[in-house]
Parts: sequence; C-alpha cells; structure tokens
Amino acid sequence: MEIRPTTQQHHAQSNGSRNASKNTVIGNLIAAVIDVVINLPVMHNVWLERRALGKLSDEQLSDIGIHPNHASTESRRHFFDIPFARRKRARDFKMFEKLEAQFVKPFNKRRF
Repeated sequence: MEIRPTTQQHHAQSNGSRNASKNTVIGNLIAAVIDVVINLPVMHNVWLERRALGKLSDEQLSDIGIHPNHASTESRRHFFDIPFARRKRARDFKMFEKLEAQFVKPFNKRRF
C-alpha cells in the first residue's frame, strides 16, 4: 500500500522550487518592461521609416533596389517588431546594473 503525502507536506516539498520559479519569472518580467521602455524611441524611429517606405512610388523603390512587394510587407509590420540589430537591452547599459542591484535582486530574495 502506497502512502501518499498530505497536501501540506506536498506543498512544503514543492514550495522551494515554486518560489525560485516565481522569482525568475518576476525578474524576467521586470527586465522585459525595462527593455520595452528603452526601445520606445527605436520603435518610433523604425515606425517612421516604415511609413516613409510605404509612401514611396514603385519607381523610387526600384531606384534604391527594393521590390514593391517587399516594401509593402515591411511597411505593414507592427510597431514593436524592430530588427534585432537595432534593439537595445537594459543589460548593455551600466546605469541599469545599479538599478538591478537596487530593485531586482532584493525583490528576488522575497518569499511569496
């Protein structure tokens, strides 16, 4: 006969890994929000470039070597869909190391 742990015992055993995964999720969420805020100016610039590309005539597009279908596809991409090479990350800036040390790391140490 198998003896199964009670609900309280089961929660006590799995609570440590659950807290660790919550901390990871919260840290990742904070980093994602910071990355979006940092990239807002880049997103705006890319959006303006795409609008300008969409307004070009077929002759102007052929002058710069872009097929009209490619230009149409590019001009319909979403605001937040920016090229990877133009993205900025919070971890690339020195000042965000201090912010992370101040806010994210103490937040991860809390138990929920």
